[in-house]
Amino acid sequence: MPVDLGNFASKFLWKRPKKLATDFTLSFDVIKFILSDKRLNFDVDYVVLLEPPCPVRNGYLIDEVIKFAIKNKASSVVTLKEVGDSHPIRMKRILKNKMIRDFGDPEPLVGFPRQMQEKLYLRDQAVYVLSPKNFFNKEASLYGKRCFGYVNYNLSINIDSLMDFKFAQFLIKEDKSKRILLPNTKSELTKDIENKIV
Repeated sequence: MPVDLGNFASKFLWKRPKKLATDFTLSFDVIKFILSDKRLNFDVDYVVLLEPPCPVRNGYLIDEVIKFAIKNKASSVVTLKEVGDSHPIRMKRILKNKMIRDFGDPEPLVGFPRQMQEKLYLRDQAVYVLSPKNFFNKEASLYGKRCFGYVNYNLSINIDSLMDFKFAQFLIKEDKSKRILLPNTKSELTKDIENKIV
């Protein structure tokens, strides 16, 4: 039976108020607004947040993260990627006099082999699965107290500039099978890029 998109849109798609449509609006405030809206007349087990700047994702990855959240009774699950050469131990501040200082943990004065760096991860913005309870607890937050990481070893792209956009276009065009960028089943993932849990 075909879906009446007009009817669907009138029930489940609505514009956010102007105060929640600025450059500085937090996802937390938008989600809390939606969860509090009387038009949402059904119980929500989890909120799945898919941020537009990270388009290289598909239903298989989303389903896997949701299943993981349910299995572990998570307050949230966040997809991550390993930072690799962008490790924070290499990060520096530039002072007014143009000299540099360590941003966080001090980098050893004689250097530090990449192989000895602790594995660290960055939110890749592909998939967030969030419990509605997080938004209404005393200590309200996106993540709650049982926040899990799901490492996405597939290629992840955040589009924050024109160059990022062009790069994403190039990769999608070149990857004709879409099986590395967007695997459709677990059997299509090689052992090296298989999604793993932190």
